[in-house]
Formats: sequence, C-alpha cells, structure tokens
Amino acid sequence: MGGDDQETCVVSICTSPATRRNGMCNIHYRRVLKYGTPADGDRPSEVERFWAKVDVRGNDECWEWAAGKRGDYGLFNVPPCTIGAHRYSYMAANGPIADGLVVDHMCHNPACVNPYHLQAVTVAENGQNHSGPTSRNASGVRGVWWCKTWLRWTGQVHHQGRSHSIGHHDSLESASVAIVNLRNQLHSNNILDRAS
Repeated sequence: MGGDDQETCVVSICTSPATRRNGMCNIHYRRVLKYGTPADGDRPSEVERFWAKVDVRGNDECWEWAAGKRGDYGLFNVPPCTIGAHRYSYMAANGPIADGLVVDHMCHNPACVNPYHLQAVTVAENGQNHSGPTSRNASGVRGVWWCKTWLRWTGQVHHQGRSHSIGHHDSLESASVAIVNLRNQLHSNNILDRAS
C-alpha cells in the first residue's frame, strides 16, 4: 500500500484508506475489536450498552453497576460526557431529572442502578435519607447522645438551618422514640424512620 494506488477500506461504504493488513481503516478496525463488527448499525444502542454493565436481579434487590466507578458510584459514558450510572438509570425509566433535583438511593447503596430504588429529590431531602448513625455515634441511635451535664440522653434534628432538640430523657429507648417522632415531623424523606 502507498502512493496513488493505495487501497480503500474493505467496508463497502467506507472511502478511507486501508491502513491495516486486514484491509480496513483504523476506525473500522477499532469497531471490530470493540463490537465484533465494523458496521455502525450493528453497534449496541446506548441503552443496550448501559444494561450490559448491570447485574439485574429482582425488583426488590439492588442492581449492581459492574463497570467504571468513582468511589462507590457507577459512571457511564454518554458522549460528550460521563454521568452517574444511577442518574442514567433514573432518566431511562422516568425521563429527565427536573432542574434543582438530585437522584437519591433509597436503598443507600451508591452502586445500585435499580430504578425502583431511585427517586428524584431536592438536595435537602437527599440529606434527610440517612442509613443510620455515623461511626462516631456512641449511642447507636442517629442524633442521640449522652449529656454529661444533665446525666440524661438528649438529641437534635437539623432542619432548614436550625437545630431542634428532643429535650432530656432517662432512657435511650425514650430518646430514640422522641428523635424518630421529631424527624418524622420535620423531614419528608427519612425512609428508615418511617419504615420502623
């Protein structure tokens, strides 16, 4: 190959020069490596590419993203950009995400792309959906701690920039009930509290 008698790619619709020993141009050669075929029409659609990277199970179970991730969150390439796999799944099932909303994992599993486990919420509502107490919490109940001054259990719920107290309680059980009741009054997306 070379000069004026350079051959064109063996793919019938292509007029690019054949640069590979198999008679293909670089573009069609790469398509064969990636998709098994040089033809554009035989490439999987964007949605087919997405679901090929998911371990789909029953509707109640998490569907794990099995491809690239940033931290625990799946990433999916939708040229010209890369988006969260959970966001793509939500949009494929429900349509566009309204301005100002984020996609919340109701299951608390960031690798899950099961659309039944996803909801579009505000940033504040997303912050309300916690999986439980932080690792620093010694009581085992989110928002509740032992008050050394009063020698009783106390706690707070944060809502719209303000802290709301549950007062002081003689038992952890009483404080637990009070904190859940207060969160249920103030928060609309505290899924675990409402399930108990």
